[in-house]
Amino acid sequence: MSYSFPTFKIFLSFLSFLVLMFFLAWLPWAEISLAVEQEPLSLDFDLNIRSDFGKVLPELSIIPSYYLDSQDLSDKTSSYFLIDDLRNLEEGKVLAFRREDVKKVVDFKAKLILDEFISQEEGQADEITKEVFWPVLTEENFDILTQDLNIERAKLRVTLKGEVVTNYDWSLLRKKIVGQSLREARLLLEEVKGINKAKIENWPSFYSRLPLFYSRIKIKIEDYERLRSKELNRDEEQ
Repeated sequence: MSYSFPTFKIFLSFLSFLVLMFFLAWLPWAEISLAVEQEPLSLDFDLNIRSDFGKVLPELSIIPSYYLDSQDLSDKTSSYFLIDDLRNLEEGKVLAFRREDVKKVVDFKAKLILDEFISQEEGQADEITKEVFWPVLTEENFDILTQDLNIERAKLRVTLKGEVVTNYDWSLLRKKIVGQSLREARLLLEEVKGINKAKIENWPSFYSRLPLFYSRIKIKIEDYERLRSKELNRDEEQ
């Protein structure tokens, strides 16, 4: 029995073809910067802080309260809301509540508002639009309605103002534009609710289509990064 082997020239040609296909299919990458709309956010609601609840119940506007030592608050201001009128001077303690717990309630209420807004907009049954990003607050105010420091409980009137941007199903969004020409991808993205402008940077620059693998497509939101940095700077100042 005899065997025939491909010549070295054929083997080299085949190898070159595989390398070329790998180059065309995997090496290209793209980074997409999206400019999105910011919706103004204004919330006004009653918030119950109670020590007998160990978790946040956003649908009921209830969050846990914590009785902290007034003499040891230097490292607590970044994590807790501390209100002077909720201090127990006799015991040297203050009734506090976590910032992240308030954020969970705000996020829940902001999502309800945005979902209602989307449902009222024609053509907003969009599978790409997913939820709201955590709202970036620019103003906050707490008014005490009732309090009982003996049982570590209080009811507050919360007024918040800020901005919010929409979140998207990034995996689905990338799958929809994979392999598209740069022009087609840009038009498709700018048709999505809330996206004002899409800027695409790709490599190699002469390749006029998006990569064939969606994992090689990176998407970032310019306005969200700006808003997020604003929130972080504000937290540092506090």
